Amino acid sequence: MTQIEAINWLTTYADANIDPVLSPDELVQLVNRYKIANDWEASTAFNGNYRIKVLTNNRLYRCIESGTTGATQPSWPTLRASKVGYVVTDNTCYWQDEGDAPTDNYDLSGLAKAAWTLKALKCVNDINTSDEWLQLELQQRHAHCVRMANSFMDMWVP
Repeated sequence: MTQIEAINWLTTYADANIDPVLSPDELVQLVNRYKIANDWEASTAFNGNYRIKVLTNNRLYRCIESGTTGATQPSWPTLRASKVGYVVTDNTCYWQDEGDAPTDNYDLSGLAKAAWTLKALKCVNDINTSDEWLQLELQQRHAHCVRMANSFMDMWVP
C-alpha cells in the first residue's frame, strides 16, 4: 500500500471530510506515524528502532544500533535461515529480525483509531444548546468519535 492509498483509505474509514474534518496535513502526519516499515536505503544514517521490510526474505528488521548502511545491501538470511532475534551487520548499522513482514506497510487499525481520536479531540468542547425552536445535541458528535476510536485497536506501536 502506498502513502496515497493509505491516505485514501483513511479518508474513507475515518470520515475525514465530515465534520470534524481532518485536514490533508493531518492525514499525511497520521499516515506517516503509522507506517510499520520502510525500504532499505544505501549509505543512509538510521536511528535505533527504525524498521525496514526486506523483500528478499519477506522479513521485518529493526535497527538496534544507530549507524550508516553500506553502499550495497548486506547478505540477508534466506527465508529458511531467518529467525526472530537474528542480527545482521550492515556497515555500522545493526538490524535485528522481528519476524515475518506484514502484508501492509501501515497499521491501518491503529491509524483509524488515531484519526477518530483526533476527531474526538476537535469536538471535545462542544456543548449542547437549544432555543425555543431548535435543540442541538453537539456532545453526541464527540461521543460518536470516541465510540469509533474504541472500535479499532493498535496492531503495531509506532
